[in-house]
Amino acid sequence: MNASNGLLRVIQNASVNLSRNSQSGKNVGYVISGVFKRHYSPQPLKRIYACVNVNPASETSSSPDSATTYEITLDRKKLRTPARNIFQVDNPGVAYTVGAEWAAQGKTLAQSSMHLTALSNTSQDNPTKKTKYDLSTEILTLLTSETIIFRSPEDSRLWEMQRDLWDPVLYWFQDEFSIKIPIVSGTILCPTIPEDSLVSLRNFILSHSFEAVQGLAFSCHTLRSVILPIAVAKNRLRADEAVRLSRLEIDFQSSHWGKVEWAHDLEYYDTLMRTSAGMMFYDFHTKIPYTSSQDLSKESKPLDTTATESNAAAVEAK
Repeated sequence: MNASNGLLRVIQNASVNLSRNSQSGKNVGYVISGVFKRHYSPQPLKRIYACVNVNPASETSSSPDSATTYEITLDRKKLRTPARNIFQVDNPGVAYTVGAEWAAQGKTLAQSSMHLTALSNTSQDNPTKKTKYDLSTEILTLLTSETIIFRSPEDSRLWEMQRDLWDPVLYWFQDEFSIKIPIVSGTILCPTIPEDSLVSLRNFILSHSFEAVQGLAFSCHTLRSVILPIAVAKNRLRADEAVRLSRLEIDFQSSHWGKVEWAHDLEYYDTLMRTSAGMMFYDFHTKIPYTSSQDLSKESKPLDTTATESNAAAVEAK
């Protein structure tokens, strides 16, 4: 901060000197008329509200099928988005979950952990003016750098873990959407996937609302994977299983070299929180709700990724 303040004083002094020289008639090529300042708050925002309420804002019609808009009030003030719009959602699940995020804050606001609030704000304000077609293109682009298709041939134990735990999900995905994705080994070059083979997957993504695709894209970017979040959406995996599979190489290396608890554990729980938030947002905006894992058939039963931490040995998928 001291260095920044010193630099700012130098620029301000130079601006004043150049302006004086210009006014005195001296030949000056340019005049600095002002200095741009960057305003930011290094300190977290303090909580200045006591109560959080979720209220129906309005009903568009008297029809029982009409949507009800929900708003959130912090004490008596309505919550607003970053674009200064009144926060409004037509999904009660999203409204009450966002309200719970604000109610769970302590003396300061941990805004970086309020993912459902951020997703709702992005969907309402849409600052980048994206459509669900743009988001679907982003998701399909990520498929060429899919995490679970890149294998490590250098270590046979890691390769076997990747084969045993990743292949069942990969083969399920290929059968589900009639798409062939090559496995990459020994190179960092991304494979080429024919555009005509992505029709089924694109139609699945576009069959959802903009908000649902927003949540799915958020989870895909978090896990650097398209297959794992869609497996969660299709009840093939749980969110925590998807996170474990995406971190398979990290966990393997940590079991061999050791881990730094404050770094690796924090990264894991942050990834789990972001993935869960994205899939919850997807779930809230999907007409067909999730089926409980107890009702799943044998073909779609979640994988068992449990492994002992001592040797990180992989177990076969159920």
